[in-house]
Amino acid sequence: MKFIDERGRLFGKVNLIDFLLLAVIVFVILGVAARIFAPVIQQATSPTVDVVMTARARARTPAEAENIQAHIPGQLLTGNTLVANAYVTGVEVMPHQGAISTADGRFVWATDPYRIDLVFTIEAKVSRGDVLRIGTQEIRIAIGHWVKTTMFEFSANIESIVFP
Repeated sequence: MKFIDERGRLFGKVNLIDFLLLAVIVFVILGVAARIFAPVIQQATSPTVDVVMTARARARTPAEAENIQAHIPGQLLTGNTLVANAYVTGVEVMPHQGAISTADGRFVWATDPYRIDLVFTIEAKVSRGDVLRIGTQEIRIAIGHWVKTTMFEFSANIESIVFP
């Protein structure tokens, strides 16, 4: 039996062009799947470590603080997926301070009487790899982080990461 017959079919059964097209489609699907699932597989197989993190949401209203108190503790979400072993365990209300201009043109640091800061405490088990992640979000001090549960979502900046 010939490898390619006179009609261009592999082993007399499959057209060579169809086979190559099918092979390209399979490789594209495998590449996309690897790209999507590689972080999840890496996170599931790497060793974990406990982390306590604080993140500050600045210049929020007092009403927001009152409404989220009933929903603490809460499990964190990434997108629409609950993150295993990651919880908002507390929230502290702090006065919001910012720079304001005075009548003589100077800027001074002052407490805003109408705004507050929310300092979230987050406890999680994270993969101990090159990059620390909670779900799909990388965690590093001074970067933005979405503190999101089924009942609230705030953009916050990470202030501390502690390994208890």
